[in-house]
Amino acid sequence: MIEAIVLVCDIGCTLDAQSLDQLKQVSIAFFLRCLTYGSWRQLFGLVFMGSREPDNHLHNLLGGYTHIKTVVVPERPDISLVKYFYQCQLQGGLSDYIDAICVSSDLLISAVNKKKLQPRIVLITDGKAEQFFTQQVEEILPALKERSIRLDVIGIDDFLEDKMSHSVQISNAALLCRLTDSLDGTALSFKVSMEQLSEPIVKPFSLRTNYSGMLQISSVQFPVRLYTYCRDFKPPTGNRIFWSESMESGKQVLCVKETHYFSVQEDRELEPEEMIEGHFYGRSLIPVSPFDLPALSYGAPKCLKVLGFFAKKDFSQHILMSGVDVMIPDPNDEISITYFVSLTEAMLEMDRVALCRYVRRDNTSPALMLMWPHLKSDGILCLFLCQLPVLEDIRNHTFPSLHSLADNVDMEQVEAIRNWIASRQLKDTFQSTKVFHYYHQRLLQCLQDRAIYQTLHNDEKSSLPPLSPYLERVLENTNFLTCGRDSESTKQLWKYFPLRKVDKPKRRKQRTMNMPSPHEISIEPYLPPNAWSDVNESFEEYTKEEPIEETIFAEKSKVGEATPVADFENMLSNKRHDWLDEAMKQMQDIIERLFSEELDQQRDDKIIHCLTAFRKRCIMEGEELRYNRLLSDIIRKAVSISLQLATIRSYPPLQY
Repeated sequence: MIEAIVLVCDIGCTLDAQSLDQLKQVSIAFFLRCLTYGSWRQLFGLVFMGSREPDNHLHNLLGGYTHIKTVVVPERPDISLVKYFYQCQLQGGLSDYIDAICVSSDLLISAVNKKKLQPRIVLITDGKAEQFFTQQVEEILPALKERSIRLDVIGIDDFLEDKMSHSVQISNAALLCRLTDSLDGTALSFKVSMEQLSEPIVKPFSLRTNYSGMLQISSVQFPVRLYTYCRDFKPPTGNRIFWSESMESGKQVLCVKETHYFSVQEDRELEPEEMIEGHFYGRSLIPVSPFDLPALSYGAPKCLKVLGFFAKKDFSQHILMSGVDVMIPDPNDEISITYFVSLTEAMLEMDRVALCRYVRRDNTSPALMLMWPHLKSDGILCLFLCQLPVLEDIRNHTFPSLHSLADNVDMEQVEAIRNWIASRQLKDTFQSTKVFHYYHQRLLQCLQDRAIYQTLHNDEKSSLPPLSPYLERVLENTNFLTCGRDSESTKQLWKYFPLRKVDKPKRRKQRTMNMPSPHEISIEPYLPPNAWSDVNESFEEYTKEEPIEETIFAEKSKVGEATPVADFENMLSNKRHDWLDEAMKQMQDIIERLFSEELDQQRDDKIIHCLTAFRKRCIMEGEELRYNRLLSDIIRKAVSISLQLATIRSYPPLQY
């Protein structure tokens, strides 16, 4: 029901700086909660108790009711009201609970009048102010009950906690708890109230049947029904939302402005019917027409089929990330109730969960669901279903059977892999099911802080706020989702799967030849007209008998002494055979043979050309050691025969 709330804050003489800080925290948290989750018809008022200057309607009308100040009469809450909480200071007046409740009740009666609103008073105090007129409680209590006014009390500075020892606090706690029990309210300490105010409210929604059909378990099936238990929480979007005035009724209507794509050619806004749907294939956006769209969907008949039962410990809590549906038997079918109760009790007794294939409607995508039993506090049995983060693969793969490999499998290796995987699983050591969602709570905290900062300082530039005490306490050093670091499992993995260094040969660069193939060259245009013995004989038949191109471009399989460099390059450029090792070996023999001949200028020039070609090829093929060995042998032989080494030493050894 929509509420009309008056918040009463104690700023009297018994408070200190720490109590005032707690008062600000809990009052701001309560106000922001009302602003976030409350209805737009909700009313909110603010009263300060313990003020030196009285300012309230009853004091002006009847007198008395001192130390009570009405700051804000009940009205629709706005973020600008938060400045009163930040700017409140200690006044040092007397805190009278009876006067504060009377003034707040008067404000609520005037604000509610005949509206369908639930009046509520929230009192925040430290409980240290002594009360002198406690007998007036019996006088005001029947009037509060008649008006259906609810009273809630929040204690600060260890008030309403088990450890409070002050006699005044104990007597005030008994008085306020009596009032809250009579007026259907609650009395909470500062710690408990901050935890409750930090937890988001799950708004109720209409209950609809998501699935009404048969649950198939092998050859047995019976009717069941599925309802939504909880939904995914979606964070705020970036759509532009504004209010527009309706001309007919004069009421404000919420409208959402949507922006469509613009045409590149005509630079105009596209209409929704002119747009076409696109799907990503990798990084490419593929347009799909409305006629081809049905062919893209994979349809399946409506079903809910159990694929198998597994131990509950095999499924981790963190994989259950989607919304949850609750399953109950068909209330009109006694056989369904019997089967359902037997199934649920057996799963609870054996600590088992089920894996199901779920198709909500005909021609929709199938989903893989996890189903587990639950026994409520009132004794009602039900089954919960949550979609797993996997999709059904409709491709047909033919894999060989693994039974033939069973004899060759080392069980010690299998056990080592299982232990290592188990040690790497996330472990839920914290009760994460009691926490709503850290990201969404932090997002709401940042949005609220930005709105408050902009209201107080009129400045949009502000840093992010520190983590709220509730989230900080929950997250500090809990490691509720931690990855195991079992060193023993890693040692077993290294023991049964040793790593060996494999020396890979260097990849040689692919040799390319710029010259065309012999078959790509034709000499027909250059022959004289009477070059053929028979006029009727074609050129193709003549080349079959005597291939002229093969004769001209004969393959070189040997490096000769006349033109060693040309023969060496010809052998290396051959695409039919790999003459690399043979060509380099023959070039080495040619160089050593030339050094053994008599001194001659022509011989020296040939040696230099051969060494240059050989060195260049060794660099290209990664054969630096071959060239260095050859150069060492040549120097050793040259020293023995007193050969001039100036020309040879101009080519240093290769670095590798």
